[in-house]
This record gives sequence, C-alpha cells and structure tokens, in this order.
Amino acid sequence: MNDVKATILIPTTKGRGPVLPYSVGSVLNQTVKEIEIFIIGDGVDDSTRKVIHDLQKKDTRITFFDHPKGPRRGEIYRHDALMNHAKGEIVCYLLDRDLYLSNHVETAFEYLINKNHSFYVGRGLNLDEQGKVIFCRRMVSGKYDFKKLQDESVRGFFLFSPVSHTLESYRNLPFGWRTTPSKYRTDIYMWEQFISYDKKIEMIASHDSTILYFKRGNHPGLSAHQRAKELAAYFNCLSDQKKINDLTNKAFVNLIIEYEKLLVEPILIKGQSVSTVPIRILKKFKEKLFKKW
Repeated sequence: MNDVKATILIPTTKGRGPVLPYSVGSVLNQTVKEIEIFIIGDGVDDSTRKVIHDLQKKDTRITFFDHPKGPRRGEIYRHDALMNHAKGEIVCYLLDRDLYLSNHVETAFEYLINKNHSFYVGRGLNLDEQGKVIFCRRMVSGKYDFKKLQDESVRGFFLFSPVSHTLESYRNLPFGWRTTPSKYRTDIYMWEQFISYDKKIEMIASHDSTILYFKRGNHPGLSAHQRAKELAAYFNCLSDQKKINDLTNKAFVNLIIEYEKLLVEPILIKGQSVSTVPIRILKKFKEKLFKKW
C-alpha cells in the first residue's frame, strides 16, 4: 500500500506570503497524516519565498516548486508536479486563501479510495467579506456534461478547493493541467477533461462541508494582509467543533431565509429580487466606465 495517501496541491504567486501560514497550516492539521504538500510557486517574490521556506523548516511534508511566472496561472507547473513527483493515492487542491477543516482529506479519501470513485467534489462553507456564511453550491452525483461548465449557472458547483481525484485517473488523461485559453476559467478547463476523455468516470459528491471558502469578491478583492487577518480569525475555529457547528448552523439559517424569499418571490437572480436587477446593472456599468477613465 502507498505510504502517501494524499498529495495536496497549493498554487501561489507573488505577494501571498501573509495567507500561506493559515492555508498550509490547515492542511498540516489534517486527521490523515500520510500526506505530501506541494506548494506550486508561479513567480513568487522574496517575501513569499521566505514564508514558504520557514514553513518547510517546520514540516518536512512540504515541497516547494519555485518557478518563474508562467503563462496564465502556471498550470504547466502543476502538471509537472503531478506527473513526475506526486506519490499520493489521491490529489486534493487548495486555494491559498481557503482553509481545510481537519477531516477534508479523510473525507475525500473515503469517497475516492474506499468507495472506489475517480473524481470527488466536496462542499464548503462560503464566507463573504462581511462574514456572512452560506453553503457552497453542490453538484449532483453521477454523469455530468462538463461542456456546460462554462455556464455561470453551473460552474459554481466545481470550485477549485473542493475537488479531489485519484492520481491514477489524472495520469490517464491526455493532457492534464495545461495553459488555459483566455476565455476559460483554468480550473473548469481542467475538470472538463475527466468527462471529455474518459466516459467511464462518474462524479461523486457529498453533503459534507469540509472547507471554508472565501470568495474573492470584485477584482482585486482584499489584499493579502487583509485576507490574512480574515483567515486568522477563522483558523482558530478549525480545531473547535462547537465553532464549526455554529458556522454550519448559520449557513442553515441563511438557507432557510433564501427559501422563504422564494416563497414570496419565486424568481430570483443570484439570490436577489428581480426589482434590484436594473440597479445592479447600472452600478456595474458605472464601475466599468470609471475604470476606463
């Protein structure tokens, strides 16, 4: 049996040093200890590099791939790491601004190895910049038409951090991670391959919420230092089951609120009343106009 159960891939780039102790720290605290952590550097700066080196000194399970800035998000570097260096039975992913709950790898391993699936999508608790918590949208298990993933209404099911797959299934793909055309999202472009090139793969999803997902918001979103403060507050919750239960309960309350909105007004657009749409469109138009100036 493989000594390494999971390879966790964390892409990062310049200016991300402040958030890495928290995202990487959440991986180090997994209930499954037989892991390797690949930090994929895509043009990191000296300050970020120092943070990563300090993390490596604390735990030998961390490997740092220090690359110059590549095209798009450095997808080619992820491919090299998984094809030539990874030893895990499964591959998990984590954005450097998200956090794993302690049972994330354990849950993914259960579905992929013990229940014999190739591609798994977990669920997360989505925390916005005002602290509101809702459930991330969850896919339905079974066959999926990944060609529809470019649709805004569908692609939210397949966020980066909740996805896991077996290493074997990845190495059977014709391309794996590769430079993504500018009109596509990099992760969606990657996930499409699991259906497009292997008709036998069936997706499995769970209701288990094992990730704290922090939405980026409007570009450029919070700075790395602001995001680090946000992660620090939630990082301390990861080992406190009562606090995690409180977050989950808040998500359920917000789910009920959204359901009640539908009873009053059955047509909502991104959770908002139809009457607010013209105002939102005007606001976005003004934002784009001012950017041009």
